[in-house]
Amino acid sequence: MIAFYAISITFIGPRFGMGNAIFFVLLGQIISAVIIDHFGLMGVPVARIDLIGIAGITLMVVWVLLARR
Repeated sequence: MIAFYAISITFIGPRFGMGNAIFFVLLGQIISAVIIDHFGLMGVPVARIDLIGIAGITLMVVWVLLARR
């Protein structure tokens, strides 16, 4: 996984912007964590996502779209 990440960032970073590429990696990790918590996957306690969690993820996506302009 680390090799895939390093190779992906190496090729995508210069085309997409290094900050944006890293931000999307972090956004993917946060979305994955929310899904895992919401459904209680891998034996973690269930923590349902609420409106504030959805708003936070939405704001992160909007921030990237605004930064790209």
